Amino acid sequence: MNASADDFVLDQDRGIWTTNVTWHLPDGRQQLRQIEMLLPDTYQPDRRYRVVYVLSANGGLDRCLEVIRQMRAHDRHQVICVAPELGGWYGNSLTDPGERRADYLMQVVVPLIEQRLSTVPGPEGRLLLGFSKSGWGALSLILLNPAVFGYASSWDAPLSWSTEEMDGRFNSGRQYGSLENYQRHHPVLAARRDPEPFRHRARLVVLGRSVWHQDNRFYHEVLTDLGIPHHFDDDLCFPHDWHPGWVGPALEALVGLGVCKQ
Repeated sequence: MNASADDFVLDQDRGIWTTNVTWHLPDGRQQLRQIEMLLPDTYQPDRRYRVVYVLSANGGLDRCLEVIRQMRAHDRHQVICVAPELGGWYGNSLTDPGERRADYLMQVVVPLIEQRLSTVPGPEGRLLLGFSKSGWGALSLILLNPAVFGYASSWDAPLSWSTEEMDGRFNSGRQYGSLENYQRHHPVLAARRDPEPFRHRARLVVLGRSVWHQDNRFYHEVLTDLGIPHHFDDDLCFPHDWHPGWVGPALEALVGLGVCKQ
């Protein structure tokens, strides 16, 4: 793991654990990032837990874990929730090592959590939750890395963006670096390129009825045409933010996928 991390410290006021991570980039630079985490109140080291990687959409850490904690959703579902300080599309730039966000998640965050906590090993124990740009990122991550992540849930993401829209909108140009790389990460093209790992059981959750309502319905039709089973619901109409109205159903659908021995 090309990183070093401090111990996790509990913020008593927020009920959230935090640690600082120094990521050593291939070009010699270092990036200091934070990871936040929620543990079930009844966490026991001799039991294994699934981990939901909660992906920020807007950079920093948003308020995603605060919403989940207020709902007590991590306790209800008995999952560990981890929010890395990233944000955006969760792709890998071809031009800037500091924008290889998928690598950071897979090579730094996931190994760190699995080394320090009692987690379900392998993809069955690794779940992704995002919305908007990070919903796109959650789907892109699992479609490109089906042997790493087991399940992914997206709410209100711009899933029908055309391949010509990698023009810097919402920082997409910087995070991908080239049109070809953008197309590689595109959730529609990625699903069409290799649907087979997703045809045998439901691994994807697509939700939303807000800014990108038509995009989510379009993606549902794409997956249906490809023979990919998935959970779809476009009746969840809430503000385009980390809102408990959609976070609750998204988490419930996500953790309901798969059969996991703890």
